[in-house]
Amino acid sequence: MKSLHALQASQERSKFLSGFGLAVFWFAIAFWIRFVVLLAVHLYSVNTGFEGFYPLVSGHDDRYYYAVALSVAEGRKIDAPPNAYPFFLGFVFRVLGPSLLLAKAVNALFGALGVVLGVLLAERLCPWHGYPWSLRRPAHLAGIFLSFYPSAVFYSTQLLKDGAIWALGLALLYWGIVFLQKPSARWLLVVAVASSLLWFLRPYTVIAFWIALVLPLAVFRHPRLLIGFVVVAIAVPWAMGFGPLGLGYLGPLLNLERLSQFREQVYGVGGSSLGLVLDPARPLAFALGWMYSFVTVLLGPFPWQINSLLEAVALGEALVMWLLAIFWLPGVMRLLYRPSFAEIPLFFGLVLAGGVALFGDNIGANTRLRLLIWASLMVYAALRIGGRHAHSLSHHPR
Repeated sequence: MKSLHALQASQERSKFLSGFGLAVFWFAIAFWIRFVVLLAVHLYSVNTGFEGFYPLVSGHDDRYYYAVALSVAEGRKIDAPPNAYPFFLGFVFRVLGPSLLLAKAVNALFGALGVVLGVLLAERLCPWHGYPWSLRRPAHLAGIFLSFYPSAVFYSTQLLKDGAIWALGLALLYWGIVFLQKPSARWLLVVAVASSLLWFLRPYTVIAFWIALVLPLAVFRHPRLLIGFVVVAIAVPWAMGFGPLGLGYLGPLLNLERLSQFREQVYGVGGSSLGLVLDPARPLAFALGWMYSFVTVLLGPFPWQINSLLEAVALGEALVMWLLAIFWLPGVMRLLYRPSFAEIPLFFGLVLAGGVALFGDNIGANTRLRLLIWASLMVYAALRIGGRHAHSLSHHPR
């Protein structure tokens, strides 16, 4: 009788931790980690003369975002900001008041929500039927990786758009998988709206997401879903003024000369620049340079690229990814001969890394630009490390 009660209690705990309880548990951990770091870094910034803003000499956009957000909150005219984040901040300032610390706390909230979405994504792709608190449960492994990912924690405590991009990107991955499992107009609309929001923050991330979902659909030979995704991919950017398939935005990116100039003039400056020039006039050198840049975005910095203490810190977190690569590199072969839903986060990370490698020539900037790349690869690694009670979904759509 006692063992029966214990079994029932275990089943109830498992049921609770499979949904809402799982989300609450990891939200609490992720948020408090970020909140503690936020307070510590904020006090350090104030005490060292940075007034609560980004506490390093290297330039960042937080002061600009803050000034524009104040103007938005006061109803003043704004000259075309580079993205929608200052408008969101302006709305926050109107509702809650122009508080730098409070605005950064909102970003920490986004960071924690992103962790929850990554955890739920891992649970959806590899449901767990064993002991609910097991550290071999993929959802818990994803929670550990994402909660303690140093760059993700740090940037989600600053007045930067990365926290919102992190949350929206992981939301897109989660809802995209939900749509593939349960195709419906409702879920397609959710994916379309989330794509639109993320587009106004970092458009190329949305393009990578759609590539990562549409190509597997073609492999799965599920024409109805594929047609629906293609229609949305054409119509949504068009309605937003970027032309069908976003070609109005993609056009300049497809011009390799302009892309090379952008890489050199924007990201190829500063002490942490690789100094790697991609010259379209030399196709072989361009391809080899892109491959080196791709590997650096994915796994760098490497020891021979370290020129400062901060870059050495970035090497520390890269060492963890070298270990996780043992688990996600075999998935590349699965992408070629037997892709499953579980490989979509891996594919998304690789596609996005390939895009960032075209213009990312700065080790410091890479730590921001690759947040979603590493997040998706961490989720995939969690799926592969998970124990015998984790069951991956079939490679056939349901």
